[in-house]
Amino acid sequence: MLQKKTICPECYSEYPRITPFFASENCLKNHKQYKCRTCGRLVCIDKNTEISYFSKFNFKEAARYLLRGGEAFFKEECAVFEKRGNNSYFQILPVYGNLSSKKPACFLPTTYRQAVKKQTGLLSEEEVKKYILEQNEERRVCDYSQFLEENLNEQNLEFKFTQYDIGIIKCSLKTKYESFCLYFYDDENSEVETSDFVMLAKWFYKISSEKADPSDIFKLFPIDGDARCIKAENGFLRVYEFCSPSDENLRLSCFCSYKVIFDNYKSALKSFLKNGYNSKMWERLSFNPDDDAYYDGFEGAPLEKIYECIEKIE
Repeated sequence: MLQKKTICPECYSEYPRITPFFASENCLKNHKQYKCRTCGRLVCIDKNTEISYFSKFNFKEAARYLLRGGEAFFKEECAVFEKRGNNSYFQILPVYGNLSSKKPACFLPTTYRQAVKKQTGLLSEEEVKKYILEQNEERRVCDYSQFLEENLNEQNLEFKFTQYDIGIIKCSLKTKYESFCLYFYDDENSEVETSDFVMLAKWFYKISSEKADPSDIFKLFPIDGDARCIKAENGFLRVYEFCSPSDENLRLSCFCSYKVIFDNYKSALKSFLKNGYNSKMWERLSFNPDDDAYYDGFEGAPLEKIYECIEKIE
């Protein structure tokens, strides 16, 4: 390893294990990495990660540490540029076509090397474990959080409820780069406490108030018959298509406080009640056989009562 404060000429970092900034295990296991031949640092080159070289950075240093990933992706020399305005930020861009006297780079390496193919790829389980051990040791002796403040924060998971169709409400889950949809439908269940909305809220609250059991998976059965499953493990919330929590079925991964997830879920449902909820479309109250909203006399729990139940969970 290079010693602290010795800048690596190949990947431009004085900290050879600073990346990934957070959620290291998830990133190293699931995303394609660039490996520096000089110091061994790994830089994620998957643009759909929590923080990638496509991000808009509040700190120049954070962009600098991911600069080599941008070069490996673009296959050309890149630099860090500052975009000034009402909300200034730093961005990684190729040098060619972006560098000029009117638009100078705020960090432009002088030791650019073309990445070779064997430096990029997925890691083995042994490589992941070894790198995480080395990263934990570096973080024990090096404090670099002061200049990566915002970029080391957890990432929020946002929810948005919309009326999808008669008797169906869609819930969109979104991180900065990923999104996935869950569908709730009126399944003739008039018991508020066992509705899918409440069961999911209870599960979110459970994992926020106690250590999540890796085997504890929440399953939701939408209108198309294929289950969606959600797994909480080591600070991550992972959403899978189908009922199997396998890598090929993973559709959304978020590193976030479970308490924040519960609060955001509840807040989004409250907002939907105020601004978009149509009780007749949800509860299908029409008994007219010629009406598109015709139903056979059973109705699910009203969303107002469902929300009241969720409010009482804490």
